[in-house]
Amino acid sequence: MTATRRLGIVARHHDEAKRWLAACELDKQFHIEWQLLHFPDDLRQRLDGLVWLWEPTSSDEDAKAEKQRWGEHLRALHVHCDRPLPVILVAPNEVTEEGMPQLKTQAQSLRKSYLQRRQGWVPAELVDKSRITLQVTDASGGQRLLEQFTTLDRSLQRWLDQAQRQADRCLKVGIMLAAAYFTLLFSTMYWKPAKRDKASADPLTWVRADWQYHMSNCQALLKRLGGRAWSLLSPEEQQQFNHHLRWLPVSFDLLNQRKATKETLHLRAGIAPLLSALEAHVTTWTTTPATTLVALTDEQLEIQQMLDGVFEPRPPPTAIHQAAKRFWLQERALALLQLKSATPKTRSSMLSIMQARLAAAESARVHAPELKAAWLQELNSTIQWLEKAIAQPEKKWPAESLPALLKESEVKPE
Repeated sequence: MTATRRLGIVARHHDEAKRWLAACELDKQFHIEWQLLHFPDDLRQRLDGLVWLWEPTSSDEDAKAEKQRWGEHLRALHVHCDRPLPVILVAPNEVTEEGMPQLKTQAQSLRKSYLQRRQGWVPAELVDKSRITLQVTDASGGQRLLEQFTTLDRSLQRWLDQAQRQADRCLKVGIMLAAAYFTLLFSTMYWKPAKRDKASADPLTWVRADWQYHMSNCQALLKRLGGRAWSLLSPEEQQQFNHHLRWLPVSFDLLNQRKATKETLHLRAGIAPLLSALEAHVTTWTTTPATTLVALTDEQLEIQQMLDGVFEPRPPPTAIHQAAKRFWLQERALALLQLKSATPKTRSSMLSIMQARLAAAESARVHAPELKAAWLQELNSTIQWLEKAIAQPEKKWPAESLPALLKESEVKPE
């Protein structure tokens, strides 16, 4: 005995659906149970297929209303049906040239809805325009419609069977892989890798173990620092601080340029607080006001040790940028204090001071290229003036010819 197939039918008016069923003699099919659907929620019922009686629209208002009604049924179709349901767009009358684009658009929206809401997990036959659009106006057309549903049902069943076989195969492979994984896990659970004592200094070559090594070392250093001043740290702690201040900004910038993978985001989240903690120490240690010559000299040596070889690739202003800027500005302030305290205030003694400041500036590896270049240029011009003044002792040099450093120091060389 043939099983009864239950098909839903959606039409603008129920009388229209009944007339169409009678005209096509589909109401006489004893093995077909037709269910007229009033609202989208009627799709909760068990159905083997859906017939949408399509009629062309004659106005923009009708087209808008039909599009909304079609969209509501499509949403209900995916919400209430746990598997793809064959849907056929049926034209109960002859399709005109004006109506053909409308029918094509509706078929495309059905295809798009299936592909989007089921992520492409649908038989190809259920979204093929040639299989889901049909003109049915008489009994022979009605028979073709039923045959088309039978064809779609068979395609859907083949697709479901194949999907089940693939799922079973994936399950078996997953069980095998899980068994292999746990076997390897149990065989190595008592083995621990040797602790890394050294790691590459170049972040471009780092692997996960390198990142963990440097980050754990930095965390341990921060715990030991406490609230001590830079001068109270041991030479080893100062060296470690400078080391971490070198790799952290470069690595953070490097990770920001890489693709946002799970591992990259994890490393960024670990590095960001470490870098912020180091920057807070840098700010604290480099903003202490120093007015005397001895205090400013000591402070400049500390900043130079702290920022030695540190490159800051991030755009300014960061704490490292600000500290480097203060260093070069204070280099000029230190030179002014040395000029004021020079004894005796001769051209030769001042030349010695400028030459010493020039050597110190050239050897300083505090990264602020523009400020360093400007300071070196001012030092060189002052040295050149003093050398000319020494070479011509009898010449009277007017006050306006003095370099800016000598003017600001308010010391005229004897």
